[in-house]
Amino acid sequence: MFYFYADKKGVLKQDRSGVLLNTRRLFPDLRSARAKKHKRILVVDTDALPDTPAGTKIAETSLYEALDKKKKERISVPIEAIRNITPYQSPLEIAAGGGVVTRVKGKGVQVLLIYRKGVWELPKGKLDKGETIEECAARETREEIGISKLKVLGPLDVTVHAYSENRRLKVKTTHWFQMSTPESNFKPEKREGITEVKWFSWKSARKAVAYKNLRNLLDRIKPLVDASS
Repeated sequence: MFYFYADKKGVLKQDRSGVLLNTRRLFPDLRSARAKKHKRILVVDTDALPDTPAGTKIAETSLYEALDKKKKERISVPIEAIRNITPYQSPLEIAAGGGVVTRVKGKGVQVLLIYRKGVWELPKGKLDKGETIEECAARETREEIGISKLKVLGPLDVTVHAYSENRRLKVKTTHWFQMSTPESNFKPEKREGITEVKWFSWKSARKAVAYKNLRNLLDRIKPLVDASS
């Protein structure tokens, strides 16, 4: 998960644990942070925050409580948890849609993965102007696995990840939908670096996907997929 901090002065105070953030300037979305007077917007990655002695991440306590605007305090965040500070990169929010294409095979559910640029992952892509996020997810899935017949069964979950490109930190929010297809011949979208499309058992797919956020996604949505299959 990511939080966005509207840094008013561009210089942060520090303590022994890290930098001090004013809870009144911390937001769960980039648009709200931009609405505040700011010199720069900082992106806080909760996965990089330490655990408390009880094993609960600080993000699940201090940061959540900080969104209650009745509270005004400073919380300490490790500098490593701020993704775009050294050197500073202005964040850009990107919307995307993706498909979890499933089928029942034998006694279990299988999911379709794509092999893109040396790693297994799920098909997804950026939202185009004028389309809904569901239309985006279906279009990108059809294009990347190379089929024409695809049915959207329903929404599943959302993932957020960030990456640097052209001196900006891009924060991509991907909306995932469960889908099905009667087709069995796939034509990977080679211009997107996709060279293979393959069915995996759910357990094998979780091991195969290269990104932690996708493994966590598969864990979260498994009960929903099982219930609909």
